[in-house]
Amino acid sequence: MMGPKGDNFQYGLAWSLIVGISLAFFILAGPFIWKNYGPSLIILDLLLFTLTITLFSLTTFTEPGIIPRKSLLLLLP
Repeated sequence: MMGPKGDNFQYGLAWSLIVGISLAFFILAGPFIWKNYGPSLIILDLLLFTLTITLFSLTTFTEPGIIPRKSLLLLLP
């Protein structure tokens, strides 16, 4: 379901960049933003991070499916 076996490096790189940069943001900039601007921005960022991880997981592990040939022939005039 995850494509060719050669794609594992790209998946690992994408996961590490998404999670690594997000963790660096939450650890380094999070306390400053929480203290000076309030918790709402950090909560919004956490929700967006969760949405990103969820949608990336669904995209990575969901089979795209196929379009049957018969339905293509029926759509042609």
